[in-house]
Amino acid sequence: MIFTTLRYFNEAARLSSIRKAGENMNVAPSSISRQIVVLENQFGTNLFDRSANGITLTHAGKLVHDFARRVLLDYDSLRADIDDLRGVGRTMIRIAAIESLAAGPPLVALQATRPRFPNASFRILTLTASDVEQAVKAGTCDLGVTLNPAPDPELRFVCEINETLVLAVSPSHSLAGRASITMTDLVDLDLAIHETGYGVRRLIDLAFRAHGFAVSPLLSSSSLHVLKSFAVEGLGGAIITRGAASGPALQGQLTLVPITEPMLDQGRITLIMRNDRRISRALRHYIEEVEKALHEGDERRTQETARGI
Repeated sequence: MIFTTLRYFNEAARLSSIRKAGENMNVAPSSISRQIVVLENQFGTNLFDRSANGITLTHAGKLVHDFARRVLLDYDSLRADIDDLRGVGRTMIRIAAIESLAAGPPLVALQATRPRFPNASFRILTLTASDVEQAVKAGTCDLGVTLNPAPDPELRFVCEINETLVLAVSPSHSLAGRASITMTDLVDLDLAIHETGYGVRRLIDLAFRAHGFAVSPLLSSSSLHVLKSFAVEGLGGAIITRGAASGPALQGQLTLVPITEPMLDQGRITLIMRNDRRISRALRHYIEEVEKALHEGDERRTQETARGI
């Protein structure tokens, strides 16, 4: 069946290796190689350049790969809808999210979706902002929840919610009583910030550069939990999103100090998906629930800000 051939080809293209594709799909590499040759014979041209280091797509191969991804995504979506109508099978909804959002709206939406689609199952991957975009573009995830994604013709921004970066410090920190601070106040502060590649880090780097400062954190980490713990323990301040800090702030573990820098008010929590993919009924319902959870979270943060939290 053509779908089997396209799946073999797509996996080999994704991994740049026929052997790894065979291992992933539990199929003999020779079977995958034969199906690729079938495609190449049908199109009358090589789809891969082969070398001792693996395989790389030719220009024709890239065109076929784009087609294969679209067809396979649409087929899986259609199959999920038909299985849902028949009351059989399980629909897998795959979400890629940055750490600060992975346990929020995606889980709220999961809870709201299960009663309507009891056969649905979910997979949530925690990735950097750039990796979220790549996972959605590659089709390995159906939906992405990220911060400040770069414009991309392959992606559709389903909804966007404003987000602000703040300085999180322990209540005993010398800056905890300040109504606000400036970028200059941050220069000599022991700071904890995200590693390069995260949406939050992009904004921080831009803001520091705009003021002619170098970003020199005491601690950089890929873990939001580590950043918050750094601040809670009184080791310095962590620049994180207000949403990510609201839990510890409500519990009295952290004080959130606004930073008077417009660039740090330009955070956008964004729900993304591929432009060209078909959306199953279960996925459409889930997307609506994620949007609802994002808007409710935005309203809650607005109320917390008004109360000075």
